[in-house]
Amino acid sequence: MYTNRSLRRAHPYIFISRLALLLTAPLLFALIVASALVFTVQTRNDLYLPLTGSNPHNDAVQVFDSDTSAFTPEAAEVLYIKAFDGTALCSLIWRKSDCHKWAIVAHGYSNDYNVMLNFGKRFYYGGYNVLMPDLRGHGKSGSDLIGMGWTDRFDIICWIDRITEYDDQAQIVLYGISMGADAVLSACGEDGLPGNVFAAISDCAFTSTSGIVSYHINMDLGLPAFPFIDLADALSSLFIGYGWKESSALEQVKKSSVPTLFIHGGGDSFVPTAMCYELFSAASCNKALLVIEGAGHAASAAENPEVYWDSIFTFINRFDPGAA
Repeated sequence: MYTNRSLRRAHPYIFISRLALLLTAPLLFALIVASALVFTVQTRNDLYLPLTGSNPHNDAVQVFDSDTSAFTPEAAEVLYIKAFDGTALCSLIWRKSDCHKWAIVAHGYSNDYNVMLNFGKRFYYGGYNVLMPDLRGHGKSGSDLIGMGWTDRFDIICWIDRITEYDDQAQIVLYGISMGADAVLSACGEDGLPGNVFAAISDCAFTSTSGIVSYHINMDLGLPAFPFIDLADALSSLFIGYGWKESSALEQVKKSSVPTLFIHGGGDSFVPTAMCYELFSAASCNKALLVIEGAGHAASAAENPEVYWDSIFTFINRFDPGAA
């Protein structure tokens, strides 16, 4: 039977165990949240499951031009290649005869080439061959992990290399929306980018994986970035091979010499417009900025198609090596 003296003697140990529990419980909670973030953000999901709400891409990118009858998947070549890490990558290609101008058109998060048909059509009828990939972890491409634009930067370079195997005179424009724009910007910052790329178009890119997830866990879940993003960064580094802070288009544009047009919707609340201004300010290349007032995420082309496409072709024509 315990005496009062034995209880007093045990009291420090009870205090220490309770203190340990109080310190461990928040850490365990943070680890669970961070693990859930990494799993949710970076694993393939054929049904889009964001932190909250619906995928704005599905609401926006197809509404401005419904006529794709002359530019269909059935009319395209289907090409598979192996990525740098052995991942099978799939792309559709529409080619013109005696044409050396190419556009690589990259989709956003949790989409595939289908939502980009109207965008590819604009380039095709603007005089370009079009290569439209499924980014890794999407559509017909392999991998259960989504690249968030970071791993995809090397995949974009693989597609460029394949184009130049077909056409050693190729002159290439890179175009991407949202995560696809991050892939484009990140590719442009690589030393190994082939010199055939003469311009890039970035529509509603985010600054970094850590930046965009920090924004959403704060806006959608009311959680602070620390410690959740720091733990998620460490988990991503450990299990995926790179960290969320490393995955940074913002750092890549500082190294890019590719002329780049930065586009964003002035009403974008999914990837805040402020991120576009950060990217534009950091870029060291020839650059231009287009903000479409009132446009939501990935909806600038739908909001004002005339200004959108006139701005794109005016910009790329400035740098087109084949232009008169």
